[in-house]
Amino acid sequence: MRKKSHISLAVGLMDKLQLEDTMNHKLTFCFGSILPDCKPSFLTTPHTFKHTFEDVKQKIERFIEKMKDMYCFGYRDCIRLGEITHYLADYFTFPHNEHYEGNLKEHCYYEKDLKFALRRFLESKEVMEIRKEIKVHDTKEELFQFIEETHREYTKKKSMVLEDCRYIVRVCMEVVASVVAILQNSFVEMREVLAQPV
Repeated sequence: MRKKSHISLAVGLMDKLQLEDTMNHKLTFCFGSILPDCKPSFLTTPHTFKHTFEDVKQKIERFIEKMKDMYCFGYRDCIRLGEITHYLADYFTFPHNEHYEGNLKEHCYYEKDLKFALRRFLESKEVMEIRKEIKVHDTKEELFQFIEETHREYTKKKSMVLEDCRYIVRVCMEVVASVVAILQNSFVEMREVLAQPV
């Protein structure tokens, strides 16, 4: 996906999931969402499920583990969560998958079309329907299973720009909502512990 698409997605996730109170660093979340495309590894490691999913799982695990000791999202945490959404969005972008047979020029045209389609899609009523249907996962294991199963399902379908928009938004919404929920449970537990007399 293009950088502008990642930024549109990050802004859309913040707005549609109403995360302003939880993550009050919108700009750093947006920055994190484009950061993987600004690193030198962008040229050597394709942002595909096959090449990066194990790393993304570790990023999610480290993120959740680190945040268990925190009260709120700092700007670095928003960057890290933005990076996670970047990879997830790329997994559901047709040219970033093994069943894509086009060349680089076709890849660029596809992502250009996706940029405009995603922007329109994020303003559609369908996004709110997706929001109502997402499942909040209680554990990181459930979350990883959801991502893997959804990607497997995605690769078996005919790829189209609109279908990519649906998958990208659904998966990113479900992962961000689940991570925030897992952490909010930790925050509640921590507040209860701190409220107890010493």
